Amino acid sequence: MNFLRVFVSPWLRGSENSLPHSLLSESVSSVHIVSTLSYQPNPKWTHAGGIVYRITGTVPEVLLVRAKAPPHDWVIPKGHIERGETAERAAQREIREEAGVEAEPVQYAGDLQFVLPAGKRVHSAYFVMRFLRTVAADEDREKRWCTVSEAVTLTPFENAREIIRAAGSLIGVDLPSQEAP
Repeated sequence: MNFLRVFVSPWLRGSENSLPHSLLSESVSSVHIVSTLSYQPNPKWTHAGGIVYRITGTVPEVLLVRAKAPPHDWVIPKGHIERGETAERAAQREIREEAGVEAEPVQYAGDLQFVLPAGKRVHSAYFVMRFLRTVAADEDREKRWCTVSEAVTLTPFENAREIIRAAGSLIGVDLPSQEAP
């Protein structure tokens, strides 16, 4: 039995009957939708964000934004998960609000736990996300597209650098595990 394996976002699962006929041929007898987002959601996650990538020429670039609070470091876009919202949807919303970018989650990258200077605990899920288009941002933040190596250098937090390295590996960029900023 021949089949076509299609990688799509989890929101399209079950929609194989609406796939374009140009994807199918007479030699394909069935379609299997395979999600690349396989992970166990954690009910303790308070935030979600994404390492958004795009390919410029042959080099993958990732998106960073300036933090709201001084000293306005370069950070991975992320924010609160709202009631009833999935981590993936929160990541999409936060990236759209903070950077004016629509992106699609393609892979779970990991999570981080940290305490903010005011004492608030944050447990954030991160996803590798594919750039789709630029849209109007809700917030007035500086954004920057840079190579994975540059992102590791610009981000002051080691745990965030580890997530960026992991995302880089998932999109095919190899970096040393302890690259200095």
